[in-house]
Formats: sequence, C-alpha cells, structure tokens
Amino acid sequence: MLNKNNKGGLIKQTKSSLINHMQTKAQIRLNPYRYHLSLEVKKRLRWMYILYYEQGGNIIKAANNIGVSRQWLSGIKSEFEKNNRNPRSLEPKSRAPLSTKNRNRIDKSVEDKIIEIRSDHFWGKDKIEAHLRDQYNIKVNHNTINKYLHIHKMINPKISLKNTNA
Repeated sequence: MLNKNNKGGLIKQTKSSLINHMQTKAQIRLNPYRYHLSLEVKKRLRWMYILYYEQGGNIIKAANNIGVSRQWLSGIKSEFEKNNRNPRSLEPKSRAPLSTKNRNRIDKSVEDKIIEIRSDHFWGKDKIEAHLRDQYNIKVNHNTINKYLHIHKMINPKISLKNTNA
C-alpha cells in the first residue's frame, strides 16, 4: 500500500509523463520538419493535436478539454490553418507597442529648464529633480531627466561608466 506522500508524487509523475508523451506525439504529427519551437508553441501544438486527433476537429469539445475559451482556440486554429499548418505560426505575437510617438512628453520649457540647470550647476538627475520640485514646483521623474540629458549629450559616457564600475 502507498503512503500519502508517495501517492501525490506518483500522481504528479504520471501526469507529467502523460503530458510529455502527448507532446511527443503532437511534435511528430504536427511538426514533421522538426522546427525548433518555444515552450509556448509546444503547448499550443499540443492543443492543436487534441483538437484534430482526439476531438475530431470539434472546437467546443477541445476548448472544454483544454480549459480555454472557444473563441480563442478558434482564432489560433484559423491562424494555424491559414499558414498551412506551419507550427511556427503558433508563436505568440509581440506585445511591444507599434509606435511610441503618442506618448506623453515633457514641455519644451521644462526640457530647457533641465538643460539650463545642468549647464549652470552640473548636478545629477536626482539633484535636478529636487531643484525643479522645490524651486519651480515641477514634477519630473529622475529617469526622464536622465533621458533628456542623454539626448542633449550632457552626460559623458566615460565618466558614467567609471562611476558605475566604482
């Protein structure tokens, strides 16, 4: 008879073994050219295997079996079929913004004030931030100040690297 501690480990081991076996079957059937795939793509390929070979193409049953929404699985399936069942098409799309032009920027007057303070006192980003907050009641993040100092080439990269290494 199995004790409780060993029983949980055995169930977990059996479950991971079954998942690995299914993943291997999915790789053989749906990735015949043996493309190198990320873990996310392997998971989605396993879902496509369940959809096509275990549920006979029934999206509703496959979605219930997998635990994802029917609409989402349908979208992945249509993308997969649109690309002639190429497993690399299951790669998740980038979430990076297409354009950063619309982001909030600081006013030109504040930018000029930062440059003026830097050229007058040669302070760093933190002191400039405190000075702007105390004297002019302007709130600007120190990272933003640093970015504009770099844009206007008011930071010597050699000195910055020297301070970083020190």
